[in-house]
Amino acid sequence: MGEWRLFRMESPKIYFIFLFSVLFLGFIVSAQVVQTQVIELTEKVRDYFIEATKGNLVGQEGLNQFGINVDVGTVEEDIQSQGGKLIFLQSAEFISIISSDTTNDILSGANATSILIVGLDENFTEISEIVNLSATSTNTTNQYIRINRMSVNEVGNYSVSNAGIITGTAQPSGTVQIEIPIGQALSKTTHYTVPAGKNLIVTAFRVTVDTGKVIDISF
Repeated sequence: MGEWRLFRMESPKIYFIFLFSVLFLGFIVSAQVVQTQVIELTEKVRDYFIEATKGNLVGQEGLNQFGINVDVGTVEEDIQSQGGKLIFLQSAEFISIISSDTTNDILSGANATSILIVGLDENFTEISEIVNLSATSTNTTNQYIRINRMSVNEVGNYSVSNAGIITGTAQPSGTVQIEIPIGQALSKTTHYTVPAGKNLIVTAFRVTVDTGKVIDISF
């Protein structure tokens, strides 16, 4: 289990995109059984990441983690769309979900009608659930000590994303843990905690900033 936290500091109005491709390895063997077939990894090197992403390699999965911070000054901030620094939870809490657009981002609305939230419980075991959106805050059924990502699960007719900012706030502490920016359908944060019992391999790391800006990055 481990945590990634990426910061940067420098001049304002920085558009910062972080590509974080990871591959979890539950165990390492010379071959993996896929249904009735055995895939010899030494013979499938060129297809390895494709097969892992498709779920065809037992105990392994791929993930892209993106983060942005469009308004950073000279004070150190995390690369997350809500800006500032994330306050890590010390114990598992419910997550209250609501959109800033309570007309369109609701169960009967035209845009986002439900979201998928993925995180870790008090034992750092990965859990997830779907939450239907409403005009008032809706708490998750599960309690989370970390939130790794949140995405739009379903939308209304002729829509593909969320109309407002969808926020996940810990209750009762009241700290924002994650958000989905307007029209993005997916949270934009570099925070990621590796679930208990899994290992992390970073296969790609990419950072972009405005032209001519100088930045400091720390993990």
